[in-house]
Formats: sequence, C-alpha cells, structure tokens
Amino acid sequence: MNTSQTKLIFCFLLATCSPLFAFGYSQSSANSGFPGDWLSNSGVSARGIAQGGAFSTSVDDVSSLYWNPSGLAKIDIPQVSFFYSSLVSGADMGFAGYGRRTKNGGFGIGLLNLGISGIEKRDSSDNFLGNFKDTRNCFFIGYSRRYRPDTLIGVNLKIISHKLDSYSDNGLGLDIGIWHSPAKIPFLKTSLLIENAVHPALQFKNREEKYPTNVRFGFLVETSRFASLSFDAIYKNIFGDYTQGATTHPLLWFSGVEINFGRGFFARVGMNYKEMTAGFGLRWADFVFDYAFSGSEEGITHYFTATLRLGLSPEEEAVLSKIRSKRKIDALMEELEFAYGKKDYKRCMELSGEVLKIDPGNIRASEILHNSKKEYNFAESRKMFEKGLSLIEAGKEAKGAELIKTAKSLSGEVAGKLEKEYFEKAQKLMETRDFKAAQKLLLRVIRINPDNTKAQETLKRLFSLMKIMEKTK
Repeated sequence: MNTSQTKLIFCFLLATCSPLFAFGYSQSSANSGFPGDWLSNSGVSARGIAQGGAFSTSVDDVSSLYWNPSGLAKIDIPQVSFFYSSLVSGADMGFAGYGRRTKNGGFGIGLLNLGISGIEKRDSSDNFLGNFKDTRNCFFIGYSRRYRPDTLIGVNLKIISHKLDSYSDNGLGLDIGIWHSPAKIPFLKTSLLIENAVHPALQFKNREEKYPTNVRFGFLVETSRFASLSFDAIYKNIFGDYTQGATTHPLLWFSGVEINFGRGFFARVGMNYKEMTAGFGLRWADFVFDYAFSGSEEGITHYFTATLRLGLSPEEEAVLSKIRSKRKIDALMEELEFAYGKKDYKRCMELSGEVLKIDPGNIRASEILHNSKKEYNFAESRKMFEKGLSLIEAGKEAKGAELIKTAKSLSGEVAGKLEKEYFEKAQKLMETRDFKAAQKLLLRVIRINPDNTKAQETLKRLFSLMKIMEKTK
C-alpha cells in the first residue's frame, strides 16, 4: 500500500466517523453538566475553533496552553496572543498568553477569563434583589520538551478561580500532553491530553466542584503541503469521579479542515458534537489574525485572535549570536594585537581571556595569553628580585632572601637573565669608567651566582683599576 492510498483511507475514516459520532453522542453529550465544562468544552484560539475544536494535534502556538501543552515545543518564534469572543449566552471570554521555544523545549504563560454580568438575584418568593456577576479565571503556566525526535511531552499547571456573587474559591489542576509523529507514517500526527490529571477542587458554601479527569485523543492527516484534516475526541470523567446529574462517561467529538491558499491566507471549516464552525486566517510578516464563527440552535458566535510574533526563532537567534560573537571577537582581537605590540601584558591577559570565553579554540588568543603570562610574571618577578637584592644590600638579609625566593617561584628564568644582564651592564660601565656602578652590579651577579668565575675575575680587575685610579689622583 503506497502513501497516497493510506492517506485516502485515513481521510475516508475521518469523513465517515464524524457523522457516526454526531448521531451516537450529540444528544447525550450536548450538556454533560460536569464542573469545569466551561474550561474543557470551549477554546482559546479562533484557528482551533474554526476547525471544529479539533486542534490538540496541530496546535503550534501559545494556545497550546489550553489545547495540549506538548505543542509549546513547536512554537517557532516568541509570541504574544490575544483572543476574544462574546458568547451567545451573554458571557465574554478572553485569553492572553506569551510563549516561546527554548533550547530543548517550549514555555508559555496565559490567562483565560470568562465572565457574565447582569444575572438576576431573587429570593425564595421571587423578589428581585439585584444583579450579580459570575467570573471565572484560569492562569496557565506550561512547559514542553522533546522526549525523542518524534515525540513531545508537555505539562500544564492551572490555577483556577471562580467568583459567583459573594462566594469565591481557588483550585489547582495539572494537564499532561503528548504529541507523536510516527516515523513510518510521515503524514500522520497524533496527540493525547490527560486533562485534570490533578483535579482542581473548588468549594462554594456546602457544595464542592471537583473537575473530573478527561482524556482527549486527536490525530492530524496532512493530505498535502497545503491541506490537513484533523479529528479530536474527549472521553470525559474517565474515572467516574463525578456522576451527579450527568452522563457518567460522555464522549465528545470534533473534526475540521484547514487549507493554505498561500500568500498568508488560510481557510478553515469544522463540525463537532454541537455545532458547525468556519473561519479564516491572515498572516502579514510577524502579525497573524484569525477569525472564526460557530452556528448552533442558540445562534451565531464570533471569535477573534490576534498574534504578534516577537524576535527570532532559537535557530535564528543561534545564527545571530554567532555573527555577534564573531564581531565581538574581531574587535577584541584587534585591541589584543595592539596591546601586545605595546607590551601591555596585563591588558593582553584580560583581552585574551575574554576572547577565549567566547571562542575557547582561538589559537592566536591562546598563544598571546601564554606569552603574556610569561612576560608579565617575569616582569613582576624581576621587581621582586631587585627589591630583594636592595634589601640585602641594606642589611635586611632574611627579608631580602625571602623575597628573592618568591620571585624565583614566579619565574624560573629571572635569576639567569638578571645575572647575564647585570654582567653585561657592568662591563659597559667599566668602559665608561663608572666603577662604582659597575662594582654594585658585579656584586649582584656574584650574589645571584657565587660560581660565576667571569664576574669574580672582572671584579678583581675592577678593584685593581680602582686602586690605580686612587694612586693617580
């Protein structure tokens, strides 16, 4: 069986199964009556809603916080997204979120709000007592990472608050999502969401609202580069934790199609257990606008999403980071070569250290660092050594000897170089008849190396010359 035939079979199953689910479950599931239905049966993306709500597999933006947290790792560029809808029930729903892909996964935060005001409050005798408001919020924080090249895993922490008239409470929940792309069926993508793996539980006076655990399964068939078919099914209350006034295990279904017409225009249509949906998407550079509407017996609802993509993708950031690093290295190397030419070895060590932090394999910076350390240590050692000799000449033998010992540990070459340097200078001083300065240097040479016979002989000759000079005065 070739790829095209397999695609046709999947498309056929998707097209034929949706009406069967509609016939079998639409009546029993249209009003399941579970706590948290406002959260699990809605949507926070016009793109997803336009596809009938079958979006848990194809989601690749910050709305993954709602549909399936594993999708956060598919975000290409950091983004902020805003969603709004005025529902036919009179409630207003809004969502705002931020998401970005990290080196090994994706991260997102978001807030979903559902509010309805102007609800009449009456007493047992049906006397009007005023109006009150029902406000529900869900704060999401999610993370996803690539478990394997073909598998993503994500988790969502949900902080839910519900204020109804004078009563309010908060609860915590946790969702777990998985996305998988079978290697042997490249056009097929699948997903699994365990919603409320940790149950949110809210208390209202003497009544507890405990959100049941639901399982959402989805798959996506990419029929071509420009079109895809998707299907989702939610199996609610999987553990049977909640049975009051509701079907124990309702199954809700969602299906949709998305077509990419090119030039940033997308068309979508969908159907689910309760309504028909449709919509479109427009993309201009880093701005995306999505619109959807749904039609049911209750009326038509409109949905809007605006998404602004910020900055660069991790791959683009990596390329830009390399460019910036190269520019910085070039500037540092130019300054390093200048400092090395001026023999400013302390500055050379600082600059070469900065270069090697960015580029540990930089051979030239390593070479200059090695030479600069050697020269700097010699210069410092020389200062110590000469100070030690001065202390000895001033009668402070012990202190001077200790300083010379430290100088030798800093640079093993300092004693030999000073010995040679002092001897050569002493010979030149003798030629210019500066006998006292020559004597001081020759004594230093012999102090450094008592076995230096040339220095001893030169010193004897110097003393003879000095005596002769005294007699001729």
